[in-house]
Amino acid sequence: MMLRLLLVDEDERSMPMFVAELELLGHRVATARDPAELKKHMSDFDFDGIILDLMMPTSDQIPEDESEFGYQAGVYLYEKYMAVEHSDVPFVVLTAVDPNTSVYARAIATLDRYSGFRGALRKPQDASAVVDRLQAREMGDSH
Repeated sequence: MMLRLLLVDEDERSMPMFVAELELLGHRVATARDPAELKKHMSDFDFDGIILDLMMPTSDQIPEDESEFGYQAGVYLYEKYMAVEHSDVPFVVLTAVDPNTSVYARAIATLDRYSGFRGALRKPQDASAVVDRLQAREMGDSH
């Protein structure tokens, strides 16, 4: 089944390869590298799933104090731009943050409150594993 996916990640080195992998699997992918691009996609939201980087650089639009100096930028962006109207849309967090840290634990605890949350996967991750995780709840699997 073809999915319409939104990938939110600022990493211009790895994102094109990951997008290509998702497209080879038959999915359509839109990308947002920063809050401005994300806002554009939110105005005409038409996605079956969201892939969200957890750690992104701080900026005028991702404040240090609200994103734990960028370590929880993905949480900040999700809650600011997506949670209100799209909390039921499946989303997966991709991260290089060590899962044994308190930053990671707080991020997961926050995101776990949303019905669309399908869990977190470590970067780099195979595109098919990410899609499987996005579809997990539909198949009765938990995150």
